[in-house]
Amino acid sequence: MAPSDIFLIETIAGYCDDIESAVERFSIDKNTVSEDADMRALMAFFVQQIGETANKLSPDFRKAYPEIEWDAIVGFRHHIVHAYGKIIPKILWDTITDDIPKLHGFCNQIKTSES
Repeated sequence: MAPSDIFLIETIAGYCDDIESAVERFSIDKNTVSEDADMRALMAFFVQQIGETANKLSPDFRKAYPEIEWDAIVGFRHHIVHAYGKIIPKILWDTITDDIPKLHGFCNQIKTSES
């Protein structure tokens, strides 16, 4: 595994930490994401950064871990950047609560195995 991939995985894990911390700190829930544009923007920013970082992972790394939907992660980043006003709060919330914890666990597992 390339050192740059390890750095990128650590960066993604950091954004996952940021999401989990913000959800807890600001008591963000499904209604908050739906009704509070500022909190929705905050969460979308972190998800966007995850997609941006995932897009920089080497093709070999992405192929080695097909259980992670890298194309979907990058695709959601593109959607956030290019169609922000059309983000469906439920999809963002589902990403935060379902996908981010799985991705975070994966990143932590990779970090542990490489240290």
